Amino acid sequence: MALWALLAAVGSGLAAEMPAELAIRDAVAARLDVPSSSVEVSGVGRLPNAPELAEWVVTLPRTGSILGDVPVSVRTGTLRYAVRPHIIVWRDLPVAADEVAAGAPVLVSRARVSSDEVRGEAIGAGGSWTARVALPAGTPLTNQNVRPSPDIYRGATVRIIADAGLVSVSAPGEILDDGFLGESVAVLNLATRTVQSGVYRGGSVVILEQR
Repeated sequence: MALWALLAAVGSGLAAEMPAELAIRDAVAARLDVPSSSVEVSGVGRLPNAPELAEWVVTLPRTGSILGDVPVSVRTGTLRYAVRPHIIVWRDLPVAADEVAAGAPVLVSRARVSSDEVRGEAIGAGGSWTARVALPAGTPLTNQNVRPSPDIYRGATVRIIADAGLVSVSAPGEILDDGFLGESVAVLNLATRTVQSGVYRGGSVVILEQR
């Protein structure tokens, strides 16, 4: 077979195999403002009585997600079809570089991930993160499986400082929960064995809140 004929046959076969899927892919890419190459559409295939070479008009849902199994209307000429393709978008996202236990710091890398694998909102770039649950290597990192790493961890020893006018009193303490700089944290006063509330000021200092 001549080369041009072979190419024509291959091209015709691809067009006949999934022309509506390609049109849906382009419509999804336009809606999400992503490259068409990042969108994958499956589950439509050849539509009954549809011409092999056709221009398709695609109507996506006006509201809600257009990822996963989505009801879509496609038409060409006077022919109209209601289909439910499976739609995936591939994105470059942060993932766990290694397997990590719950409560441990997460080493972050990046990988090409399908929307089917993402549960929750993907984390942004930068910052440090702690696993909420055990994570296998390669898991996409979202607000559901990681949290920002605290500035001080539960069990850390601190110096509790209480300011009373010109007098400042201090005592050893133990943080009772993970804490963040400038935020309130519960601390056990090891001198009196009482639980107090203070603001973590960085390093190993907690300033007692005034009552």
